[in-house]
Amino acid sequence: MQEYEQYWKTIVARLLAEADKTDQQEDERFGKGRAGDTLPEELAHAQSRLQRIQQAKAELEREAQQELENAGRNQEQRKRGRPSKLEQTLEPPSDSNQRDKEKETASAAKQNAQQPTRQYNFIDPDSRVMRDNAHKCFVQAYHAQIAVDAHQQIIVATEIRQKTTDREQLLPRCEVF
Repeated sequence: MQEYEQYWKTIVARLLAEADKTDQQEDERFGKGRAGDTLPEELAHAQSRLQRIQQAKAELEREAQQELENAGRNQEQRKRGRPSKLEQTLEPPSDSNQRDKEKETASAAKQNAQQPTRQYNFIDPDSRVMRDNAHKCFVQAYHAQIAVDAHQQIIVATEIRQKTTDREQLLPRCEVF
């Protein structure tokens, strides 16, 4: 997006210079303020495009910052150093795999907050790029979750997610009941 932003900035600057030149020519030809009141179509499009790219960048940065805050909240705060024998007897042993996952999530969120890398779809910004295993390609999509009552054979809960995996979805669907 940074390359596109620079590209559109140069386009807008060039088109504004051309518009000023055209305005001067029209003022000389038709008199001041008579013609050229509206922006040329290409300039109007370029300005709106630049504004949209800047809005998308701001949204991605805001999303990355929110993800970093969530990862920081989920990460278990521990004292530095080795716990005393008293603390070891009072606290149940923590799951080191879970702690490592939280650390990894926090690290990825921190890196993403510094430089957001997620792609942005200007037409449908809520969708995400996901792998379609059936066709072995990537598609812009949503991830649907459905909970079904096995006895009554009816759908009891649905949800549309932006996550690309199902890993974290089973327990929340089971807790619906």
